[in-house]
Amino acid sequence: MNKEVLRKVYLEKRLMLSVREWEDRCRIITDLFFRHINIEGTDCIHVYLPIDGRNEPDVWRVVNRIRTEYPQKKICISRCVWKDYSLKHFIYESPSQLEMNKYGIPEPMEGGTEVADEEIDLVLVPLITFDRMGNRIGYGGGFYDRFLEKLPPNTLKVGFTLAVPLDSIPYVEPFDIALDSAICPLGYQEF
Repeated sequence: MNKEVLRKVYLEKRLMLSVREWEDRCRIITDLFFRHINIEGTDCIHVYLPIDGRNEPDVWRVVNRIRTEYPQKKICISRCVWKDYSLKHFIYESPSQLEMNKYGIPEPMEGGTEVADEEIDLVLVPLITFDRMGNRIGYGGGFYDRFLEKLPPNTLKVGFTLAVPLDSIPYVEPFDIALDSAICPLGYQEF
């Protein structure tokens, strides 16, 4: 089975989660994040913003808890740059700075405080599923591979998913960037 088939199958499975299953899994992975990830050792945390109606993990739970418990930490979010499939990062200040792009992804409007890649200590990586070696299946656009490749080597890359891990993902490409760890409803895993 190739990555495209796995992507399709796991996206369909995620869409079939009931509201209760989705909420339970989101609660579990949020709790695991704060239990296993050292927020104290970070200054700037990058989070993706979930697309409504896609049953993505609710990272707003993480964002809100960081803002409450660690108000001195910077949270940054990205805007897609379509001409080269890259990401531009901005400090997250409030929901009023967000707009939906053409794919329904919430993004910061232009004009915010920009964040350079080298300032980011921790990235919550959106993914569909991952394997036991830290390889991941994302959405297929390559935005995060390009972004993760530019980060300093000590930046922690943490996958966040509602799916269970696979034993292995076939057809890993040379440009695919592996995770340092992943969080799913079954637990926390380091690679």
